[in-house]
Amino acid sequence: MFALVQTALDFDVIEDELKRQIDVLGQELFVSYVNETLFELEEQHNITTPLAETISEITERVYRELEVLQAIDGSIHRSELEAALDLSTEEIEEALRSLERKDVIAVAGRQITKNRRRCNLLLKSRQQKPPLLVYRPIDLWHWPLYQ
Repeated sequence: MFALVQTALDFDVIEDELKRQIDVLGQELFVSYVNETLFELEEQHNITTPLAETISEITERVYRELEVLQAIDGSIHRSELEAALDLSTEEIEEALRSLERKDVIAVAGRQITKNRRRCNLLLKSRQQKPPLLVYRPIDLWHWPLYQ
Protein backbone atom coordinates (compact mmCIF):
# COMPACT_ATOMS: atom_id res chain seq x y z
CA MET A 1 0.00 0.00 0.00
CA PHE A 2 2.90 2.33 0.80
CA ALA A 3 4.22 1.90 -2.74
CA LEU A 4 0.77 2.56 -4.20
CA VAL A 5 0.37 5.81 -2.25
CA GLN A 6 3.68 7.04 -3.64
CA THR A 7 2.33 6.72 -7.21
CA ALA A 8 -0.04 9.69 -6.83
CA LEU A 9 -3.27 7.73 -6.89
CA ASP A 10 -6.55 9.45 -7.73
CA PHE A 11 -8.34 8.95 -4.42
CA ASP A 12 -11.65 10.20 -5.82
CA VAL A 13 -11.64 7.26 -8.23
CA ILE A 14 -10.81 4.87 -5.40
CA GLU A 15 -13.61 6.28 -3.23
CA ASP A 16 -16.08 5.95 -6.13
CA GLU A 17 -14.99 2.34 -6.63
CA LEU A 18 -15.43 1.56 -2.93
CA LYS A 19 -18.97 2.96 -3.08
CA ARG A 20 -19.65 0.88 -6.18
CA GLN A 21 -18.36 -2.25 -4.47
CA ILE A 22 -20.61 -1.55 -1.47
CA ASP A 23 -23.59 -1.35 -3.84
CA VAL A 24 -22.59 -4.48 -5.76
CA LEU A 25 -21.86 -6.57 -2.66
CA GLY A 26 -24.78 -5.20 -0.65
CA GLN A 27 -22.61 -4.88 2.45
CA GLU A 28 -19.84 -2.72 3.84
CA LEU A 29 -17.86 -5.12 6.01
CA PHE A 30 -14.93 -5.31 3.58
CA VAL A 31 -14.33 -1.58 4.13
CA SER A 32 -13.06 -2.43 7.61
CA TYR A 33 -10.15 -4.21 5.89
CA VAL A 34 -9.31 -1.04 4.02
CA ASN A 35 -9.57 0.92 7.27
CA GLU A 36 -7.08 -1.41 8.96
CA THR A 37 -4.66 -0.99 6.07
CA LEU A 38 -4.98 2.80 6.14
CA PHE A 39 -4.42 2.74 9.90
CA GLU A 40 -1.24 0.70 9.45
CA LEU A 41 -0.09 3.05 6.69
CA GLU A 42 -0.45 6.00 9.03
CA GLU A 43 1.16 4.19 11.97
CA GLN A 44 4.14 2.79 10.07
CA HIS A 45 4.80 5.49 7.49
CA ASN A 46 3.00 8.56 8.87
CA ILE A 47 0.92 8.81 5.67
CA THR A 48 -2.70 9.92 5.75
CA THR A 49 -4.87 9.63 2.66
CA PRO A 50 -7.99 11.58 1.71
CA LEU A 51 -9.87 8.28 2.08
CA ALA A 52 -9.17 7.94 5.79
CA GLU A 53 -12.12 9.94 7.09
CA THR A 54 -14.72 8.39 4.77
CA ILE A 55 -13.43 4.87 5.38
CA SER A 56 -13.33 5.46 9.13
CA GLU A 57 -16.97 6.63 9.16
CA ILE A 58 -18.11 3.56 7.23
CA THR A 59 -16.09 1.27 9.51
CA GLU A 60 -17.58 2.84 12.63
CA ARG A 61 -21.06 2.29 11.19
CA VAL A 62 -20.21 -1.36 10.43
CA TYR A 63 -18.93 -1.90 13.97
CA ARG A 64 -22.14 -0.37 15.41
CA GLU A 65 -24.21 -2.72 13.25
CA LEU A 66 -22.13 -5.68 14.44
CA GLU A 67 -22.56 -4.59 18.06
CA VAL A 68 -26.33 -4.30 17.62
CA LEU A 69 -26.49 -7.65 15.83
CA GLN A 70 -24.46 -9.31 18.55
CA ALA A 71 -26.96 -8.10 21.18
CA ILE A 72 -29.88 -9.73 19.34
CA ASP A 73 -30.06 -13.33 20.48
CA GLY A 74 -32.77 -14.70 18.24
CA SER A 75 -35.41 -12.15 19.19
CA ILE A 76 -35.39 -9.12 21.48
CA HIS A 77 -37.68 -6.26 22.43
CA ARG A 78 -36.42 -2.83 21.39
CA SER A 79 -36.31 -1.58 25.01
CA GLU A 80 -34.16 -4.57 26.02
CA LEU A 81 -31.84 -3.90 23.10
CA GLU A 82 -31.48 -0.24 24.03
CA ALA A 83 -30.73 -1.19 27.65
CA ALA A 84 -28.12 -3.75 26.55
CA LEU A 85 -26.16 -1.36 24.35
CA ASP A 86 -24.04 1.67 25.15
CA LEU A 87 -25.22 3.49 22.02
CA SER A 88 -27.50 6.45 21.52
CA THR A 89 -31.07 5.83 20.37
CA GLU A 90 -30.18 7.45 17.03
CA GLU A 91 -27.19 5.10 16.53
CA ILE A 92 -29.33 2.07 17.36
CA GLU A 93 -32.10 3.20 14.99
CA GLU A 94 -29.61 3.75 12.17
CA ALA A 95 -28.09 0.30 12.72
CA LEU A 96 -31.51 -1.36 12.85
CA ARG A 97 -32.63 0.33 9.62
CA SER A 98 -29.45 -0.76 7.86
CA LEU A 99 -29.64 -4.34 9.16
CA GLU A 100 -33.29 -4.55 8.16
CA ARG A 101 -32.48 -3.27 4.64
CA LYS A 102 -29.85 -6.01 4.40
CA ASP A 103 -32.48 -8.55 5.53
CA VAL A 104 -30.33 -9.56 8.49
CA ILE A 105 -33.08 -8.71 10.97
CA ALA A 106 -36.85 -8.28 10.89
CA VAL A 107 -38.57 -5.55 12.88
CA ALA A 108 -42.22 -6.00 13.80
CA GLY A 109 -43.39 -3.17 16.03
CA ARG A 110 -40.97 -3.14 18.94
CA GLN A 111 -39.84 -6.74 18.48
CA ILE A 112 -36.58 -7.41 16.60
CA THR A 113 -35.74 -10.87 15.25
CA LYS A 114 -32.44 -12.03 13.79
CA ASN A 115 -32.75 -13.68 10.39
CA ARG A 116 -30.45 -16.64 11.06
CA ARG A 117 -30.56 -17.82 7.45
CA ARG A 118 -29.35 -14.43 6.21
CA CYS A 119 -26.66 -14.35 8.92
CA ASN A 120 -25.45 -17.75 7.70
CA LEU A 121 -25.27 -16.40 4.16
CA LEU A 122 -23.15 -13.52 5.43
CA LEU A 123 -20.86 -16.00 7.11
CA LYS A 124 -20.45 -17.92 3.86
CA SER A 125 -19.69 -14.75 1.91
CA ARG A 126 -17.08 -13.86 4.54
CA GLN A 127 -15.19 -17.04 3.69
CA GLN A 128 -14.59 -15.78 0.15
CA LYS A 129 -11.46 -13.83 -0.64
CA PRO A 130 -11.72 -10.08 0.02
CA PRO A 131 -11.50 -7.54 -2.81
CA LEU A 132 -8.11 -6.87 -4.42
CA LEU A 133 -7.92 -3.52 -2.65
CA VAL A 134 -7.31 -5.31 0.62
CA TYR A 135 -3.74 -5.39 1.77
CA ARG A 136 -3.96 -7.41 4.98
CA PRO A 137 -7.42 -8.06 6.41
CA ILE A 138 -8.33 -8.21 10.05
CA ASP A 139 -10.50 -11.14 11.02
CA LEU A 140 -13.76 -9.81 12.47
CA TRP A 141 -15.61 -13.07 12.05
CA HIS A 142 -14.34 -14.53 15.28
CA TRP A 143 -16.80 -12.23 17.02
CA PRO A 144 -19.54 -14.37 18.58
CA LEU A 145 -22.22 -12.75 16.42
CA TYR A 146 -23.79 -15.55 14.51
CA GLN A 147 -24.20 -18.18 17.18
